[in-house]
Amino acid sequence: MKIAIQPTQKQTRGLSLTPHLQQAIRLLEFSNVGLSKYLEDEVEQNPFLELKYSSNQIKKKPQPSKYKGSFKKYSFSQGKISKSSNSINNIGYLSRQIDPKVEKKENLRDHLTNQLNMEIRNALEKKVGQYIIDRIDDAGYFSEEESKISKNLGVKENTVKNVIEKLRSFDPPGIFAKNLSQCLLIQLKERGQYSNKMELLLNNLTLLEKRNFSKISKICGVTEVELSEMIGLIKTLNPKPGEIFINEITETVIPDILLRKNKKNKWELKINEETLPQIFVNAGYAQELKKKINNEKEKSFVTQHLESANWLIKAIQQRSETLLKVASKIVQIQERFFDQGIEKLKPLTLREIAESIDIHESTVSRITSNKYIGTLRGNYQLKFFFSSAVKSLDLGNTFSSKSVQFKIKKLIENEKREKPLTDNDLVRLLKEKGIKIARRTITKYRKKLRILDSLKRKRAELPKN
Repeated sequence: MKIAIQPTQKQTRGLSLTPHLQQAIRLLEFSNVGLSKYLEDEVEQNPFLELKYSSNQIKKKPQPSKYKGSFKKYSFSQGKISKSSNSINNIGYLSRQIDPKVEKKENLRDHLTNQLNMEIRNALEKKVGQYIIDRIDDAGYFSEEESKISKNLGVKENTVKNVIEKLRSFDPPGIFAKNLSQCLLIQLKERGQYSNKMELLLNNLTLLEKRNFSKISKICGVTEVELSEMIGLIKTLNPKPGEIFINEITETVIPDILLRKNKKNKWELKINEETLPQIFVNAGYAQELKKKINNEKEKSFVTQHLESANWLIKAIQQRSETLLKVASKIVQIQERFFDQGIEKLKPLTLREIAESIDIHESTVSRITSNKYIGTLRGNYQLKFFFSSAVKSLDLGNTFSSKSVQFKIKKLIENEKREKPLTDNDLVRLLKEKGIKIARRTITKYRKKLRILDSLKRKRAELPKN
C-alpha cells in the first residue's frame, strides 16, 4: 500500500492532515540516526513493536517476531568507473562540508568578524559592524534600533542602516534579521525564490500559526493547494540561522545511504543498515492477548496499537523507497560528478527531481533534508547536489553554480601573486571556458568562498617592513 502524503481539505476550506499522515511526513525529514531514536520512543509506547539491531549497533537484541520490516536496495545501470573514482583531488574547497571527521568549529561572532574584515574597508563602518556583531543573539537575530546605535557610537543613523544592510548579506543567510519574517525573507531572496506572494505570507505568520489557511489564501491571492506548496517551502528555511555555530564541535557524519558499484559494475544504492534497526510487529503476542481479554476497552487498545504499529512499518518502508528513488535520480543526473569531480556537477532543482519521478516538490525537499550519501569521493549532503544554473555561451548548455565557484577558486589559486586576478579578469577567463557570467556574480561567489578581492590579496603578498 502506497502512502500518499497530500493535504486533505475540510469543508471549512482549511488544510488538515490526519495523525498518520503527519507521522509519515515527519519520518521523511528524519536522518537515519534521528529515525532510530524516534523508533526507540515508539517501541516504548507501543507494546507490539520490537526492534532488532545489527551486530555493529550497541543495543540489546530483542527476540525476533513474526513480522519483519524490510529495506530494499536500488540498482541501476551507469557507466564504468573511471580511474579518478577513488580520487578526491577535485573537492578541496568542499572539504569542510564532506569531511566525516570531528572538527573544531568557529563560533558565530568569529565567523561574522572574519567576513567583516574581508568585506568592509571603511574604518568607521567596521567599528559599527563590530558593535553590531558583538550584540547579535545566538539565534542570529539583531533587534537594536538604528537610532540607539547611532547615539551610542556618535555616528549618523544612515551609516548604521547601510552597515546593517551589508551585514545581512553575510553567511549564513538570514543573519541580522529583526524578526522571523525578515529572516525567512532574506533566505528566500538569497535562494532566488522570493515573490510578492511569499512576502505577504511571511507578513502574516500569526495567521499561519493559528492555521487560518482560508484567510491567508485570500490575502496572498492563491489557492489552498498553492498555499500548501508555499508553506512547504517555508519549512525548508532555517528560522534560527545562528544556531549552527552553537556547538563547539561538529558531529561525525554518518551516511544514511551508500553508493557503490556492484559486481556487474553498476551503481547500487542501499540504506545504510548499520544506522537503522529492523522493526517488527509482534502480531502473535497481540493475538494471544486478544484471546485472554474480554474487556472491550482493552480489546480496542490492542486493535488500535496493532494498527498503529503496522502503519508505522508501512510508513518506514515508504520513506525508504522514496529516499532511494530520489537519491537514484540524483545519481543518474550527476553521474559525471561521481567519476570526474566538482567541475562536472550539473545544475539541478528540487522541481526537476519531483517531476521526473512524479512526486511533490515538498516531498523531495523533506526526503533530502538531514541526509548524507556515502560515496567513493566522501560523504555529501543530498542537498549539495542541488544548485542554480549559470548560463553558457552555448545556448544549449548550462553550468552548476557550484562548479563555477570551483573554477573561480582554481583560477585564483593559480594566479600570479604579484598580479592577482581582478573580478573582471575572472569574467574574461571564464568566458574563454564558455561560461557567461556577470562581474557582480563573480564578486558574490568570491565572497561566498571567503576569498579577498585582488587588491587585498596583493597587499597580503607584500613583504612586511
